Amino acid sequence: MGATLAVPELRQLLADDELGTWALDHRTLEFLWECLGREQPSVIVEVGAGASTLVLARYAASRSVETGTPHIVFSLEQGHDVKEKVERRLEEQGLAEHVHVIHAPVSAQGTPEWGSELLREAFDARRADWVLIDGPAGPEGCRAWTLPLLREFCRPGAHWFLDDSFRDGELRILREWSRLPGVAVEGIYPFGKGLATGRVTP
Repeated sequence: MGATLAVPELRQLLADDELGTWALDHRTLEFLWECLGREQPSVIVEVGAGASTLVLARYAASRSVETGTPHIVFSLEQGHDVKEKVERRLEEQGLAEHVHVIHAPVSAQGTPEWGSELLREAFDARRADWVLIDGPAGPEGCRAWTLPLLREFCRPGAHWFLDDSFRDGELRILREWSRLPGVAVEGIYPFGKGLATGRVTP
């Protein structure tokens, strides 16, 4: 449960959340929180809304106050019901202004039923410093399209993460991504369900 998190801000935010089943596990969330504090991204894109969305929103809200400049999270969520649930939680925590939850439906095969124009309109010329991929849910390997589609909306050097990377499908995705121009695969952090990481390169 979120009540076991070592970081006070996250413990308060996610006290009643079950972590590690569908949501990111506690070690992964704590690690990402450390990385946020160190790297201080201004624009974050997330695929798959949930507990992680609240964590990213908490960071964006705190950083916006500290710097006096807006920090923003874009969360692409395939399920309309999940989108609404996350938006309600953001409102309850006073974090809604820092997150745009975008309904991004996928087919039964896990492929997007939308195109780059949706992102172009939502991002309004912003470029991501960070990308966190924990969706969509679907058949094995259905996340293969995520980073290739998102990379044109990233700054050179943008840091990306892919959860569930110990699964066979995600391992195949990482091999595929390693052959793509503009994507560097750096490895997998060996905790939780496996958190792969890399950079978007020029």
